Amino acid sequence: MKNNCILVTGGAGFIGSEFSRLLVTRGYNVVVADKLTYAGDLARLDSILSRYPKKFIFYKVDICHYKKMESIFKKCNPHIVVHFAAIGVPVARYKLIALLISSACTAL
Repeated sequence: MKNNCILVTGGAGFIGSEFSRLLVTRGYNVVVADKLTYAGDLARLDSILSRYPKKFIFYKVDICHYKKMESIFKKCNPHIVVHFAAIGVPVARYKLIALLISSACTAL
């Protein structure tokens, strides 16, 4: 999934799922990364998954897991990252920020 790809972290939450639905209906390719903890619910994404299977990908992943997120970035090469997920570990937060900056610089 390339080109107009947008990565949405926390995309199975209340706000993230509505935002993802809006993006897909406006023609964007959307990749959601969500750990599915207390706020995430995959059922919120069912309608998107069934109606737009070629424009929407879901990964159940902890965004603090650097290697898994790096793999997702390499697969979808997002032009935009929208961050709705909660991060509780400061070190992981800095690694994620470094990954986002690295990806953005590569895209330029």
